[in-house]
Parts: sequence; structure tokens; C-alpha cells
Amino acid sequence: MSRSKSRYLSICLVVVFVAASCMPKSRQTTCESDRDCSPERPLCDVATGQCVNCVPECLGKCCGDDGCGGSCPDNCAETSQTCDGAVCTCEGVCVPNCGAKQCGSDGCEGDCGDCSGQDICVEGVCQCQPECNGKECGVDGCGGECGLGCSGADVCNASGECIACVPECGVRVCGLDPECGSSCGQCNDGETCNLDGVCGLWCEIGETRCTEGGYGFEVCGFQADIGANTFGWRIPCALGD
Repeated sequence: MSRSKSRYLSICLVVVFVAASCMPKSRQTTCESDRDCSPERPLCDVATGQCVNCVPECLGKCCGDDGCGGSCPDNCAETSQTCDGAVCTCEGVCVPNCGAKQCGSDGCEGDCGDCSGQDICVEGVCQCQPECNGKECGVDGCGGECGLGCSGADVCNASGECIACVPECGVRVCGLDPECGSSCGQCNDGETCNLDGVCGLWCEIGETRCTEGGYGFEVCGFQADIGANTFGWRIPCALGD
């Protein structure tokens, strides 16, 4: 490529980059602060969570200009009061109005309750706010999970990080370790592994054998405390057997 063509291409790339960086933000409609809004609607109305050109100013007013070309609504009836049109404030004894609200204002400078734990108040209802900051796995505190979980044999630690699983067999000599599900060893021929990872000459369910003293027999069944099949108590033989 010639030097002139290379220079021309570089100038074109710079122009494209500058043009892209000067393009306006996409039209944002929902927000938590003014920073979330675009130049077309630069202000965030936190009461509604919407980007607007003007935020109405009606706090403590039940009539009159809202500062945005409209009028403040008359909400006095919600607290059993009436609107004094001369001063645009609610008059009369304020009766708290909570209804089904769990939290938030009761309309009379009080509240309808507080949210606990990770719950936040959203339009009068306590809603759990998941906490997954810096976590790639584990619980979010609201009954859900953070991230997509760990892959393969990795496990999630207490800090919400995916780490390689370390087998913990302890005294187990067979079966699977409880942490990673990897093998702790194999039993010799003729032996089987119980739930505690111990090899032994265990029996088959329903198998019977005569007792050493005679005149009785034992039946094989599952014994929960050792987690394996073993012979039970002696059962005496019936007369004539």
C-alpha cells in the first residue's frame, strides 16, 4: 500500500471514531437519577422512575401550578381531608391511609411500616433486593442464585467465588467423597462399601443363615446406623424344624 493511501485510510478512521463518539445517547425512558437520562429528557422523576423534561413540584400541595405547565392533584380525600384552594394545602384532621401498604408514607407524616433485611419499599410493598455484588455464584439472599453457577467440578465458596473442589475422604477408603463426588478408593473382591466408606463382607437383603448355636436363624437387612446390610437378631426355629 502506498504512503498516500495509508494516510488517507488513517484520516478516515479518525473521522469515523470522532463521529461515533459525538453521537447522542439513545433515548432513555426509565431512570434512577438524572445521569440515566438523555438530552431529550434530561431529568429523572424519582417518584415515577421516568425521564422527563420537567419534574412536577407538588410536595405538600393539593392544587395550583406544578411548575411544569400542569396542576398539582388533589389527594386530600385519601386522608379524609379537604383542599384549601386559597393556600393549596390539605385542611382538617389527617387520617393515616395505609390500606394494603406494607411500607412508605401514610399520608400524615408517618409511615405504614418498615422493611427488614434486604427488602426495600417499592410503591408500598416490601421487595427483596438481591445482593450479588462481586459474586459469581451462591445465594443472592432472596431465594435466588448469583451468576450462572460454577462449571465442571468447581464449587462455590463462602465468598461467592468458583474454586477447584478439594476432595475430603477423611477415614473413607471407598465410595465417593461428600465434597466433590470423587472416588475415595475401591474395596477388595467380595467386599462392598457402606455409606460411611468402610469396606466389609456385607450380606444381601433377604439372605438368611443359621445361628452358631443352632435352633435359629438370622435374616439380612439394612442397618441405618452403619449404612450397610447386615444380619439381624436371632430368630428361633419353629418346633419340628
